[in-house]
Amino acid sequence: MIHSLFHNWLKSNTANRLIVLTGAASEEEQHGKATYAGLWKYYFAGIWNQHFAKQAQVCDYHQMDHKVILKEFAWMVQNPVHGCPTAKDHAKLTAWNP
Repeated sequence: MIHSLFHNWLKSNTANRLIVLTGAASEEEQHGKATYAGLWKYYFAGIWNQHFAKQAQVCDYHQMDHKVILKEFAWMVQNPVHGCPTAKDHAKLTAWNP
């Protein structure tokens, strides 16, 4: 599973950082509350409650369309960051670690 790849990669070097940009689809809201069920199952199952979990950060741009997120932050591929960048026209950002 992909979560074991992230687990091994983060564990292998304290300098490794995983930044996950999320929006409306990733939030998977139930009863008005984001559950991030897919992220927990596929990405974070091998990370949470581990000493290296702080090396992973979720940048949730609440209700922002994923296509907009990809376009807005495409520059990160060539210019990695260590935290959540702010979106030009989107004020609500929640950052959290698994």
